[in-house]
Amino acid sequence: MSTASYDYARFIAAVGIVVFHAGSFGATIGYAALPFFLMLIIYNGWKSAASADFLRYINGRAERLLKPWLAWSAVYGVLKLVEVAVADTTLSDEFAPYMLLTGPAIHLWFLPFAFAICLLLWPLTRMGAMPVGVVAFCVALVLQGYIQEQNLPIPLAQWAHVAPAVCLGFSLAAISRRVAIVCAFTGLSFVFGWTAGLLQTTLAALSIIACGWIIVPRTPISKKLAAASMGIYLVHPLVFSVFQRTVPLEKNSLASAILVATVSLCIALTLIHMKMLLSPKATSPN
Repeated sequence: MSTASYDYARFIAAVGIVVFHAGSFGATIGYAALPFFLMLIIYNGWKSAASADFLRYINGRAERLLKPWLAWSAVYGVLKLVEVAVADTTLSDEFAPYMLLTGPAIHLWFLPFAFAICLLLWPLTRMGAMPVGVVAFCVALVLQGYIQEQNLPIPLAQWAHVAPAVCLGFSLAAISRRVAIVCAFTGLSFVFGWTAGLLQTTLAALSIIACGWIIVPRTPISKKLAAASMGIYLVHPLVFSVFQRTVPLEKNSLASAILVATVSLCIALTLIHMKMLLSPKATSPN
């Protein structure tokens, strides 16, 4: 990413997730962050997937996605065990079989899912851009129709919600006529009445395109905000939980979302700083 517009967009998207989970004003728009992050992984990962050998590519993605997933699964898992020990709850209340796929906190589903998308991205870059783009666009439309009025269990509901955006992301990465692709997807979905999730997917896709148009020099601040976006996403449910137990915050308020986002940002930046101190060779986040 050679422009800071992607950095700032990642940070805004992370805050959007917090707003969504707070259920406050703007929550509907905030949920566009999930398809945005997945599209960004595909869009910016296309060239690296096409040029890197498989083991090097996958090791890099595992370092970025699976390692944090395992670490934060351990954190949230321990917290659930503490909850069982001190509160009137049981292991069966806190843990469920689906957590083998998502982790012990539901928001962690994103990381292994994103890794699976990266696995799929590597062979797709070797099949020809135009065929992949066309097929991905058609599959995106089919999935957009499928998810309407579906009542799926966890984590199928989460996967299904972003599936059209993932396929649209493949199409955007493979074919250069990106505005036309988004317009066609949005228009056809609207004509068929497939509007559930359409706003979020369209907004995410247009944001990806706009970031590529807006060329802004990257700075240490933009890089750190981008790097902090992952930490904000991972830690904000814990911050919400602590505040709900200790501070009389108004539910579904934008103020509580801003407070949680601010504290989560501070924690994320602290973790980044600690990692750099523990790794003398570390530099500013890319």
